Amino acid sequence: MLNYHLHTAFVLFGLTILLPTVANASASPIENLEVMSNEFPQVIHFRGSPIRGRGISETDIHDAMDLYNGKTDKYISEELSIGEDYFDTYKKWQLANPSKLMILHLNGEARGIRYPEVQKRYFPGHWVYYPGTGLSNSINANDEEIALNDISIFKSRYFGSPDKNGQPRMPDVIIVKLDEYGNRLWRQSEYASVKKIDQEKSTIILQRGVYGSSARSFTTENTYIAPMVSGWWGGQMWFYNLSSVCPMDENGKTAADLYLEEIEQWFGPGGKLESLHGIGFDVNYIKTKWPHFDVDNDGIEDDGIATDGRNLWREGDWEFLNRLRERMGENFIIMADGWNQSMQMAVGVLNGIESEGLCAPNDGWRLFGRLLNIHTYWNQHNTTKHRFSYITGKLKNPEDIPNGHALRRLGAATASCLGVSYTSSGDYLRKDQATLTPELTRNGPWLGKPLGPMTMNPDRAKDLLKGQGVKMTKNFVNSMKAENCVIKRGKNGELIIKGTATNKHENIILTLPSIDVKKGDVVLMFEAYAKEGLSGFKQTDLVPRQIVIHAEGLPEYSDNNNHNRLFNDTMALMGTPGFTQQYAYFRKAGEGNGPLQITLTIEEQGECEIRNIVYANGPITLAREFEHGVVLANASQEAVEFDLEILFPDSKKVSLKRIKLVPEMFTDPDDTLVRSMLQVNDGTKVDNRQIKLPPLDGLFLVREK
Repeated sequence: MLNYHLHTAFVLFGLTILLPTVANASASPIENLEVMSNEFPQVIHFRGSPIRGRGISETDIHDAMDLYNGKTDKYISEELSIGEDYFDTYKKWQLANPSKLMILHLNGEARGIRYPEVQKRYFPGHWVYYPGTGLSNSINANDEEIALNDISIFKSRYFGSPDKNGQPRMPDVIIVKLDEYGNRLWRQSEYASVKKIDQEKSTIILQRGVYGSSARSFTTENTYIAPMVSGWWGGQMWFYNLSSVCPMDENGKTAADLYLEEIEQWFGPGGKLESLHGIGFDVNYIKTKWPHFDVDNDGIEDDGIATDGRNLWREGDWEFLNRLRERMGENFIIMADGWNQSMQMAVGVLNGIESEGLCAPNDGWRLFGRLLNIHTYWNQHNTTKHRFSYITGKLKNPEDIPNGHALRRLGAATASCLGVSYTSSGDYLRKDQATLTPELTRNGPWLGKPLGPMTMNPDRAKDLLKGQGVKMTKNFVNSMKAENCVIKRGKNGELIIKGTATNKHENIILTLPSIDVKKGDVVLMFEAYAKEGLSGFKQTDLVPRQIVIHAEGLPEYSDNNNHNRLFNDTMALMGTPGFTQQYAYFRKAGEGNGPLQITLTIEEQGECEIRNIVYANGPITLAREFEHGVVLANASQEAVEFDLEILFPDSKKVSLKRIKLVPEMFTDPDDTLVRSMLQVNDGTKVDNRQIKLPPLDGLFLVREK
C-alpha cells in the first residue's frame, strides 16, 4: 500500500492536496539493516555471483551471501540482459535475511536501446546528441551511402569501448527533418547505425531504419544528421537527456519524467523490485560525462553549459534527483558514483556515494586525498535520514593488480576508518570459492562500534610553513597570487576570498607560496567554507563547490595510465554548512624537480574562506579504535610504524593480536598469495608501541579478552 508523507503537496482551488510517496511495503525497515548498525567492518557484495565457478547451486549462493551485510546488483534488463531466475535467487535470500541490504545497481545515465519497450517509451528528443551536420545530397529510404556536409562530426567522439577485436565502435545517428526555423521535427526522424565512415569521401554507410524506426526520404534543404551520445555496456546504450532543456514529447513529458515513472513502477506496490531497499546509480553524473555534448539541440557543442554560464545539465539532474526523493520518500536508499569531479554531489538528497576502486577504477591508492575529502564532506554534512556509502575493491590499473590483496586490505581498512561499507572482490583461493578478502569474514561486523573518531598521522607531522598558514601572517598572504579574486586576512585568522570576475561562473585561481621540500611526503591540509554556494542553488542546499588542487615540482611520472594527473592533481570540497577539513597528498615531494608550488582552482566566484593551511611533512596514515579491535591503514609508499599508545592513550591497558587465518581454509596453502595472507594474519600478539605496516596496506587487529 502507499505510504503518505506530508512533505509533498500542491494547492488546487485553494485546497492543499497531499501527494503519496512510494515506500517499499515488503522491504525490511532501513534502520534495522546491518549496514545501519554503526558496527564494522561492513561488507557488501558487488554484482555477480559471490562464488567463483560453474554449476553453483542456489543453496551454495545463499550460504556464501550470508557472509555479507548486503548486495548491490543488476536485477532488470536496462544495461545487461538479466534473467528472472537470477533476481529470484537473490530475492529469496533477501526475504530470508531481512537484516541484509539489497539495492538495485542502476546505470542512471544511459539505456540499452535494443529493448523494444525502451524504443517505444522514449521519443527521439529524449536522447543526447553530439553536434551534427547536413546532407550533401537528398536521400530516399533505400540509400545506404550518405554524403555529408561535414564528416568531422565523427572525429574525436567517444562511442563506447573498443570491440573484442580492438576496433572502435561505430555510432548510431538520428536523421531528422527541420522546420523553417531550424527546429528538429522529432516525429519526422529515423534512427540509423553507422557501418563505415569514409573521411576522404565525406560519406558514411548506414543500416537504415533501426530501433523501431522506419527508413524515410530526406532532402538537403531541411535535414540534420547527428551522432548519438552512446556507450557500450553489454550492448549499445544511449544517454538520457537529463538536462533542464530536454525536449518534451507529445504528452508534455521529458526523459526525466518517463524515467521517474519507470522507477516508481519498479519499486511501487506490486512492482518487481518492491522488496528492495533502494537504488545505487552507477553513473548518474551532476555534470556532462564527456566533452562535445549538445544538450540544448542547437547544433553547437555546449557540454551542458548555457551561453550565460548556467550548467543546464546540473540544473536538470538536480531536479530529477529531488523529484525521485520526493516520490520514493525518506525510507528509500538513493546513491550514486561520487569519486570524481563530474560525478554526484547531491548531498542531502542522496544517502551517500560509491567510491569505485578505492580512489578510482584505475587507481587503487594514488588519489587518496581526494577519497578522504569526498567522504569527509558527505559524512560531515549529509542530512538524509539514513546515510550509506561504500568503497569497492575494483582494481583496473595493471600496475595495481600484482599488489591487489594488500590494496584491498588498504581499502577495507580505510572504509572502516571512514565509517563506510566495503565491497570485496578478487580470487583468494578459498575452499568455499567466496570472492571475499579473509579479514572481512569473521562473525559479521566483528570490530563493533567505534570508540572515537579516526586519527590521522598528518595531524602530528612537521609543518613546513612553521605556522604561517595557521596564523595567516601578512607575509604569507602577500606571497599568494590571486586571479579573478581579491584576498585578505579575516579577524579570526581565516583567508577571505571574494571573486572579481564579471561572469559569476568564472573560477577563482589562488596560487600558494612555493616551498622547498628536502625529503618525504607532503600533505596539504586546510579547512574550507563556501560563504556563498553554487549559483542556482539555495544557500541551504548542501551541494559543495569544488576546489581542484594542482602541484608543480613533484617527481616526474610516466604518462602511462594518467600517472601525472593521478599524482599531481586532486580535488577538495567546500560547502555552505561550515568549514570542512580537506587534504591533498603529494608523495615523495622531496624527490621533486624544484620547489613545491600548489594552485587551487575554486569553482565559481562566490565568496569563500580558507583557514589553518598546513604543509605536513609526512605520510597519510589512518587509525581507528573499535570495541573489539583496531584498524590501521598506510597510504604511503614507505613502511610506517604506529605507536598506539600515542594515538589511543587507553590502549596501554589493551592487548591486541593479529587475525588468525588457517591454511585449511585455502585450496593451495603453498600459493604465494596465500602464504602472504597467512603471514600477515598469523594470530600473534603485537607490541602496541611498534606496529610496522608495509607500504599501501591495511591491518586489522583483534582486542584480546
